[in-house]
Amino acid sequence: MLTSGLSKRSMLALSAAVAAVALVGCPDPQERFDDFVDRTKQGGTGGTGGSGGAPGGEVADLNGRFLLSIATSLAPATPLLFEATVTMRLGPGNTCPLGACSLDLIIQPLVNPFTAASPCPGVREPIGDPITLQNVSVDEHGSFVAVFEGAQVSACANPISPRPIEATLNLAAVTLDADLFCGDVSGSTTKPAPLPLAGSKFGAIRIPEGKGPADVEIVDHCPAAPGGDGGAGGSDGAAGAGGSP
Repeated sequence: MLTSGLSKRSMLALSAAVAAVALVGCPDPQERFDDFVDRTKQGGTGGTGGSGGAPGGEVADLNGRFLLSIATSLAPATPLLFEATVTMRLGPGNTCPLGACSLDLIIQPLVNPFTAASPCPGVREPIGDPITLQNVSVDEHGSFVAVFEGAQVSACANPISPRPIEATLNLAAVTLDADLFCGDVSGSTTKPAPLPLAGSKFGAIRIPEGKGPADVEIVDHCPAAPGGDGGAGGSDGAAGAGGSP
């Protein structure tokens, strides 16, 4: 009996040691993201963004219109929706050597299918004023950070509560191809209540020529790499979840 007890304790100790080694060997995603954001310059409406640094993406021509969906950590199943217009300046040969590439972003809030506000225009119709950001630096991996200070979102575009939102949105983006960029969102809301947005995700999928925001599928985070966790997508039929800004 004593031998059996020692064997079990030894196995538990070995398992704990293996787990500790695994934790040490795996970088903390939040720590990497915090470091990523710390290296950027802050910007706001009509201001400047910062250069990204996350590897794994590619340089691509993002000029055009996208459906940009933000799945907040407060209610990830009911993303905020925007029509994003990108004006991009590429370097020689469509490359991005240091300091050569930048983009402007205009994000127009859209009426959300989950809003409880009334009355509102049709679903995914523009509502409220567009939010602009200029001269966001894009690095050699196609990564960038866009910081929207004091972004205003109408109650009709709020899928969580029937009240307008004011927030600082930090979008740390990687370009996957010419039709998709995505990444992490941090920042916080100031209205209707101060709440953190750390842990939120976003995706932006191209709207084809001649189509509108209602004609494309919602992609609210980066697709999973082969063998990885996560995924892309969402739908107007998703169920709501917790939180109330």
